[in-house]
Amino acid sequence: MRIPVVPILHAVSLAGPVQSRAEVGNVPIIESEEQRVLVAEDAYVAAELSRDEAALRRIVDDRFVFNSSNGQTTGKEELIQGLLQMAMTGQDITERSVLIEGDIALVFGTTELRFAAPEGTERVSTLRYTSTYVRREGDWHLLALQMQSRAPGQQRAAEGGQPDQKQHDMIALTDFATRYAAAWSSQDPVAFAAFYAENASFRINDGAASIGRAAIEETARSFMTAFPDMVVRLVELRPTEDHIEFHWRWTGTNTGPGGTGNAVDLRGHEQWILDEDGLILECHGHMDDAEYQRQLNK
Repeated sequence: MRIPVVPILHAVSLAGPVQSRAEVGNVPIIESEEQRVLVAEDAYVAAELSRDEAALRRIVDDRFVFNSSNGQTTGKEELIQGLLQMAMTGQDITERSVLIEGDIALVFGTTELRFAAPEGTERVSTLRYTSTYVRREGDWHLLALQMQSRAPGQQRAAEGGQPDQKQHDMIALTDFATRYAAAWSSQDPVAFAAFYAENASFRINDGAASIGRAAIEETARSFMTAFPDMVVRLVELRPTEDHIEFHWRWTGTNTGPGGTGNAVDLRGHEQWILDEDGLILECHGHMDDAEYQRQLNK
């Protein structure tokens, strides 16, 4: 089995058990929401290093997506199985900060990973990361992780570890895309269409465009009806000079009226142009229709 590249999660200190509260004397201090996010991340790291499968399954969200620095994408099960086989010996964090918007939190920084290598040597890898957490019933769960190699001389975040404006913009966009993917998966076409401007357009490949929010709602409803268990996951965002690419993975079973009963598992992307209010004005979806038909009718 091919083992995925290790997801690098991060703790400032792993010297002792992770605590969700601090104490002064006998009086507990309830941490801020940012600290709660870091507590969840520290718990993940502790489970990662100790190879605690039960804790990993509890902390990692079922919809988890990991994009490694080599371009490989994996889900929750691949992540856990890979971690259980990894020879990670430690990791150090040199910068880490948190930004929260509603029930989505992003943590970003730099991590140095250490792995056991043959003949008693040690391999070290330094990477930049952005991890996404989602709050469910008051608890933070790891939803996504994206890694990239840190180039020599790359600038650190602004003093104090706070994000600069470009990072803020990317965090806001990632939050939007994460909620958009969740709306695709929600079986609620009205919630999905709310991400579009009133006069927006939506089309897939060379098909006819759905014009206006009401038409886009009906297009989403047709997919949701045909695939009642459909899930769309954010794989990657690629902002360009004139549009944003939302790369996705779509899974679902065609059990709707007249369906074939077959499952599909596809990857593709949408090209977005946003309006001044941050809503999607134009969306052009790209997918492999031949592969879609093959899976649908196999």
